[in-house]
Amino acid sequence: MSYSPDHMRPKALGFDDLQPGYTAELSHQVTQEDVNAFARLTGDYNPVHMDPEFARATSFGKPVVHGMLTSSFISTMVGMLLPGRGALWTSQTLDFEQPAFMGDTITVRSEVTQVSPATRSLVCKVAVTNQNGAVIVSGTSTVRLLDDGSGSSIASTEAKPAPAASEKAAAKAKPDGSVVLVTGGSRGIGRAAAWALAADGHAVVVNYLNAQDAAHEAVAGIMRAGGRALAVQADVADAAQVDAMFDEIERALGAVTGLVH
Repeated sequence: MSYSPDHMRPKALGFDDLQPGYTAELSHQVTQEDVNAFARLTGDYNPVHMDPEFARATSFGKPVVHGMLTSSFISTMVGMLLPGRGALWTSQTLDFEQPAFMGDTITVRSEVTQVSPATRSLVCKVAVTNQNGAVIVSGTSTVRLLDDGSGSSIASTEAKPAPAASEKAAAKAKPDGSVVLVTGGSRGIGRAAAWALAADGHAVVVNYLNAQDAAHEAVAGIMRAGGRALAVQADVADAAQVDAMFDEIERALGAVTGLVH
């Protein structure tokens, strides 16, 4: 499918459609107008992108398209095709394999690799290739399908929704004072599990190793929705760090009663 914002309408896919192996593609030819618009929007006027004379002196010999401009079409994929209507992009990894150039026709291909109806989340393998089939960008998308608040899925009226994390504001904490530790809870499936547990009334500990900002963002979102959460850094392969983590959790929330690893 070629990208055309004038006539594209977002698909509305349900979990019955979104099984592992489901794929979608879109293509777009990158133009100078795209690059100029991206530079105006972001303020990135790096001469390697914008100055042909400067770019000619580099190893590329010509201007390179902004990497984030190229990968921004992954957002088009998420919001318009896979899964489409009602999708919320929650995390993305990106590896920039090689540059794109003006006039390249890029193709974004996304394939579902994991589906979690309980958390209404998908994991998709994504690749952006050029007209020669060379991979420009690769990565993994994590996407959540939202609920419209009426008990039916935005993406599909046939899909049975799980409680949204935002509904935690109206829920009470578990009377047993349960505290669940989610290792690797700052991103992807771990993050989705943390939100689902918080929505069910558990106090949640988001463990992380390096993704400090993502972990604290996840905790802040849970707490804004009325839940109890804590971010703790620790390498779970290091016994001393694990002991220190459990001590910190017990001081803040009480003893850990459950674990998602």
